[in-house]
Amino acid sequence: MAKDALNRFANMLYEEANTEKKEMISDLEKRRDAQLSKADAKLKRQSDAAIRKGAAALKQQKRLSLTRREMELHKALLKNRVRAFDEVFEKVTENVRAFAATDAYADFFKQRFDAAYRALADTAAKPGDAAEDAVPMRCIVMPRDEALAKKLLTAQNLTVVQSEDDFIGGFILENTANMQMIDCTLAAGIEEQKDLFYENSGLIME
Repeated sequence: MAKDALNRFANMLYEEANTEKKEMISDLEKRRDAQLSKADAKLKRQSDAAIRKGAAALKQQKRLSLTRREMELHKALLKNRVRAFDEVFEKVTENVRAFAATDAYADFFKQRFDAAYRALADTAAKPGDAAEDAVPMRCIVMPRDEALAKKLLTAQNLTVVQSEDDFIGGFILENTANMQMIDCTLAAGIEEQKDLFYENSGLIME
């Protein structure tokens, strides 16, 4: 009897120990699963964030690449247009230089001089001056135009001088008293038209 009682008691202890063991294993497994699930969720968040960041970086890189390409193409187009317009103005310069060698150039020269002379005299003349001739002036011309200028321009207050600069034709008129001047050279006229053309055509590059 005593032996049976001891066996039953031992079996009971074994069953209790076995039950506690199973419960402990189950609890450990639950904790492990929870930790694994938590770690997996964290890794997924990190992975998703890295993917989003990488995708955004690639998108930004692509956008910047396209922007640079567009700018390069735009600059190339502008350079080609500027080159084409420069060629046009080179041809204009050739035509103007040819005009300066014609008979019609003399009439053009005289008309431009008369207008510039009146404008400079009116600006510089002081109240009480007897006439426009009271304003001392100097007309600067290219060597080939010196004889023409002396022939056409007869004002007593005017001195004709040569310039070695190649400004195609025309003249620079100066008030030698106050150094006011009017640039009526053909080269200046071409450059003025060129600047206006480029500005209005949107070809000025910053």
